[in-house]
Amino acid sequence: MILDINNLNKIIVKVDGGSGILLKFESDKKCYILTAYHNIEGSIENDEKIELLDDINNFYSIVGNPYFDKDNDFALLEIEYMNKDIPLIKCDKNILPDDKIIFMGYPDKGEEKRKDLSGKVNEWNRTKTAIKIIEENIQGSFVEKEYTNEVIVGFSGSGVFKKDGQELSLIGILKSLPEEDFDYKEISCVPIEEILKFIQNKNLAEIYFSNPSAEAFDNIKPTDNRNLKDKLKVCTTLRSAKVKQYIRAVSLGKSELLQYDERQISSVKNFVFEKCQDELMSFMDTLPNDNELTNQDIKDLLERYTARAREIIDDKRNENNYPNFSNDTIEKIILDLIDTCYLSFDEEGIYE
Repeated sequence: MILDINNLNKIIVKVDGGSGILLKFESDKKCYILTAYHNIEGSIENDEKIELLDDINNFYSIVGNPYFDKDNDFALLEIEYMNKDIPLIKCDKNILPDDKIIFMGYPDKGEEKRKDLSGKVNEWNRTKTAIKIIEENIQGSFVEKEYTNEVIVGFSGSGVFKKDGQELSLIGILKSLPEEDFDYKEISCVPIEEILKFIQNKNLAEIYFSNPSAEAFDNIKPTDNRNLKDKLKVCTTLRSAKVKQYIRAVSLGKSELLQYDERQISSVKNFVFEKCQDELMSFMDTLPNDNELTNQDIKDLLERYTARAREIIDDKRNENNYPNFSNDTIEKIILDLIDTCYLSFDEEGIYE
């Protein structure tokens, strides 16, 4: 069961004076409560019990010591594994203006009931890790002050989710900022990548990003079913030894690419595929009418593919955290795309 707007309430937790969300990792058989560190700081310093409960007063029992990052203001509290249907959360680090967001928690207004707030992203300030929002049903929830607002009092630790239709993806959790850093109608968010990095470094569990580029690549339906060997037949003068060399490079490349995250490689392939489609069309325009390819044509096109791939990977590296691939690795990505029915050396590899 993937998290959506209809089952969001199943993962909302009250944490001492704030809020939190329940994370379930099926592959690791672990459950955590993710919350803002300042919600539990007093309990930790005074060696007091941390209260974790839902809106029908079900308590959660903490297993072991809490994990926390004071500087980034978040904490992970392992609880006993829950062998029942809990929504699995997708994570998304891509935040754009006009993205719709929602967060749900327990406002500190003398009420014990959950409340959800929603809006649109107006600005994502990664330096302050703050999201300015254009209000939707947030109106009336903010209490104006000279520098700040009180909307997140009690909501601290709430998950901030991006809405795509009914589906929700976690982009971070609410935290606090010094009053002088606040703007009116601004929420402060610990980015999900900081939390996932912490989870990975502590070997706590596995979780994945929702990756639109990887998903786009997965949705491409190849229509050219030839493998690399068959596609090289467009060059009748290519020696069999050279064909075997290319095939060995593909096999070696597939092994080398296993060291990288599968979703990351799919994302790279999607960008490379799109750009190299343009390169293939430009190349075909330069050929004689008989479209007969020479050995040099094959070599030149592979070099053009590799150069175009290098250009788009370098351009997207920072925003997608791509590794610094060598030209040799990029060429092997290209050969793999050719072998797996995507790119080619002729018109059949041009997709509408």
